[in-house]
Amino acid sequence: MMRIALENVDDDLKMVMVTSWNEWLESTSIEPSMEHGEDFLHTVLEVKQTVDMDTIDEENGSEVYDCAVYVAAGVVLGIILGSLVTFAVSKKRR
Repeated sequence: MMRIALENVDDDLKMVMVTSWNEWLESTSIEPSMEHGEDFLHTVLEVKQTVDMDTIDEENGSEVYDCAVYVAAGVVLGIILGSLVTFAVSKKRR
């Protein structure tokens, strides 16, 4: 599933959106923990390095983007490092 998600990444992708830093009760935390160490943070870095993550140019710096690699530990779409990670990729708002 990770391969399929990455094949559909928009080349103009501008950010990684992390929506659950420490949502422990919802099982969607990526904050370092005793159980997973820094696995989730390394996963975010891996995705960031895999996808073209050029900085937002000055002209469009304040533009709202709905494109993101969405990372959450509790929703199933890809399995990385033995942990559940979600990748939802959408195109830049035109």
